[in-house]
Amino acid sequence: MKIALVGKNEKLQGVLAAECVKRGMTVTQGLPSAEDLKTVDAVVDAGEGLSAEVIKENPGIRFLVVGGEAAGENVTVFNPPEQFLPNGEKCGAYVPSTGFEVVNSVGEKAISYADAAIALADELEKKHFAGKSFTAVSDTSLLQTQKAYNMVDISFGSGTMFKTKGAYFGIFTDFSGPKRSSLAYQAGKVMIVSRRSMPGDAPMISNELLHLYPTYKGERIGFSIKFGLTELTLMTAYGKITICYADDKLMYIKGENGLGLQFEKAMRPKDIAKKRGDKAWEAIYRFRCSLLINPLAGDMQVRAPWNGKMGSTMLMGSIAPDESGTFLLSVEESVAAAKIRDAYPTYDEALAATTASFEDFLSKIPHFTEELEPVRIEAAWHEWSSMVSPSGLIKRAALFMTQGMPASSWQMVQNAAGLHHDFALATDLLVNMIDNIGERGQFPDFIFDSLNQCQGIHPPTQGWALNWLMRLHDFGKEMPRETLTYLYEGYGKMADWFMNTRDDDHDGLPQFDCGDESGYDDISTFVHHAAVEGPDIAAYMGILFAKLGDIAEILERKEEADSWHQRADEIIKKMIDTFWNGKKFIALANHTHEVIDSNAITDYLPFVLGDLLPQEIIDKMTEDLLVEGDFLSPVGLTTEKISSDQFRRAGFSRGYALPPSNLMVLTGMYMAGKKEEAKMIAKRFCESMITSGISQLMDPIEQYRITFSCTWPACGFLALADMAYNM
Repeated sequence: MKIALVGKNEKLQGVLAAECVKRGMTVTQGLPSAEDLKTVDAVVDAGEGLSAEVIKENPGIRFLVVGGEAAGENVTVFNPPEQFLPNGEKCGAYVPSTGFEVVNSVGEKAISYADAAIALADELEKKHFAGKSFTAVSDTSLLQTQKAYNMVDISFGSGTMFKTKGAYFGIFTDFSGPKRSSLAYQAGKVMIVSRRSMPGDAPMISNELLHLYPTYKGERIGFSIKFGLTELTLMTAYGKITICYADDKLMYIKGENGLGLQFEKAMRPKDIAKKRGDKAWEAIYRFRCSLLINPLAGDMQVRAPWNGKMGSTMLMGSIAPDESGTFLLSVEESVAAAKIRDAYPTYDEALAATTASFEDFLSKIPHFTEELEPVRIEAAWHEWSSMVSPSGLIKRAALFMTQGMPASSWQMVQNAAGLHHDFALATDLLVNMIDNIGERGQFPDFIFDSLNQCQGIHPPTQGWALNWLMRLHDFGKEMPRETLTYLYEGYGKMADWFMNTRDDDHDGLPQFDCGDESGYDDISTFVHHAAVEGPDIAAYMGILFAKLGDIAEILERKEEADSWHQRADEIIKKMIDTFWNGKKFIALANHTHEVIDSNAITDYLPFVLGDLLPQEIIDKMTEDLLVEGDFLSPVGLTTEKISSDQFRRAGFSRGYALPPSNLMVLTGMYMAGKKEEAKMIAKRFCESMITSGISQLMDPIEQYRITFSCTWPACGFLALADMAYNM
């Protein structure tokens, strides 16, 4: 194929010439003479290079005109979108359109010269738009994996939902990432999902409440997802549907440009959908919550067939735009019967209020470095959005670890350490487990709104949290005395519970009954033994006793303070005498006291004792942890020594870098006087998240994220970055 390139846009000519030559075309630049013109197959006008007479006089030649209104069966007009970018990024594909102003998958009407050249070369070869005009935008679907477009991943398997502070419902999606297609959009399932628990005797019921489907002229259409910290966008080729919150119970869904929305949900036994007022409908999910679905703008139609007994078989609805081409749907979650509000804020007012809430939360988190600023914001968003309001058994501020799981007892105090600059919030996180303490002093492992999970435990790290926070805050002055007393008495009961129920062989050293109780589920220490007495749990109890003694002194309970300090001295001495072999800490099998000399990071968790450890042990443990390629890796401390035959790049605690072990070991090392060493390793851990984002597990060999984001790595990052860069 022989192509002539003409027109004023020399840069576009150059880019297009290179694309055509790559495809085997012969290219000349400049308008041939009338005689030579008959030897070319097509002429591409890159801007005001042709007259209408030339086109009219040569009906046997194809003409591609960039911009303009030329007409004829042999003419194709390419009308660039609003942003025609000479130096724009080459995406390698484009989204074409003839009947509407198309937008790309990140919401821009934009195409780069490089992608426009691909579109024009394709048209020369395939003649899709002969005698017509078309436009196109760069296919940016591959860019959606970049942090600049989607800071937080809410795709299937991420464990993260779009939510606001305090809410028990949010948006989850099975959108599994970018896929190439003719329109660069894909069908995906967007769901409103509940985070509320169910009664223990309820049947297993999905936490999905409503499935959402964007529509255009009544037909379902593909979309991409653009995450914003307080607004989620479903981007279609026709425009966008945006989602935000007005408060922790009220969600808004807004459509533009003639877009609509369908929603549906297969109902379970005893679920009912009924009309509320003139326009609204209530979906009652018998064992979870209610949703009030109310069209504030647009026309909503709902069908909810009755099953003839006691429920609705299906909830199916749609909302069409009003005369202005927009719709606004409110979705309100409740644990009681729904009630239509007397007044509703506008969408802009709702978004502004939620944005202000996040910005206020973010303002309390210190800055670190310019490079870490995106990680700081992402970590803050995970913490902010994962908080739930008091409801049922949850009496004060609490957090969820992931979209379906509350933070456990030891994670809750780690979050307190990460959020200590908001000391009132940190205080709530320190004491919220006490609100549901058992008669004998056991803390619930998890608190849901309607049940406590107490059939397991996690490490008693409350003493470590107190040790760290009491160095940063004056508890006697900053914490209300009533709250401090509540904390002291609750933690004291919990400490006694551990010693009474986790010392089966009565040797004065408590045990974990399995790896899961240690917090490191598949750690190598537990490969051959279920119950293990280790230096980690002994150190946790030692620092807890010591800090209870310090608080007793603040509360002027002298005898109790002396008793706690004595108990701390005794268990720390017993820990060293039993587990320190002169070179490192080891563990023992419960009852038999068989030596377990592992290469696990848990043997270094006695660092939580800080400067209560003897200096020679501090020095030796620090020396061990500074050996490059053992525990020390480019992404922080690994859970298993890399040279160990038990090291695995699989599972949970056999070699990946984990937030809790890095957090507790490094803050302990800092408190033991090894400040620069601790800060050096902490910087590695934190800076590894610049490219990978917040991640629960980091691979020390390939140096990339392995699994989901959640509040656990978020709080670990915030605490360690604060230590590394601000202390």
